[in-house]
Amino acid sequence: MPAADPSAYLSDIHHHTALLHDPPEALENALIHPRLLIVGPSATAFLRHVAFLWCSGLEDAKTYSLLFPIFIPLAELPKHVDSHEPLIDYLGTQSGQRNWGLAASYFREKLAAAFLLLDGLADVHEAHRQPVRRLIEEAAAAWPHSRIIVATQFPDGALTGFHTVFV
Repeated sequence: MPAADPSAYLSDIHHHTALLHDPPEALENALIHPRLLIVGPSATAFLRHVAFLWCSGLEDAKTYSLLFPIFIPLAELPKHVDSHEPLIDYLGTQSGQRNWGLAASYFREKLAAAFLLLDGLADVHEAHRQPVRRLIEEAAAAWPHSRIIVATQFPDGALTGFHTVFV
């Protein structure tokens, strides 16, 4: 079986996350934490900046052996929360819809050591927010070698095991 080629996926994420300005230095310093919750009106912009830089580096280096970036808009996740593997189910669906050419099994393998970028916790409907929060905490426990950044516009409580920074 030929190796999966994530270049279409990386190009798509890279294209959709470009920023027009640099984030404050304090935010960049917060990246030392493997579990990070960013709260404030600039949280999404910073998360997109990180995704853009990470994808740029992978595309430029032509290597996929570093932590693999996985960008998920959390508002789209509730319809997959009841799945046995919600994140993998969501990514497999997106791959088919966006023509990434990557099977769900590819993402299952990558999540073991990924850079998981989760955007818009405050955008999740209130009725689904607690199950999504639980899913994030379970993902952090299930994939200890993955880095996870969650962006939310409004403070809505801490995530267990996550360092919180306000912007």
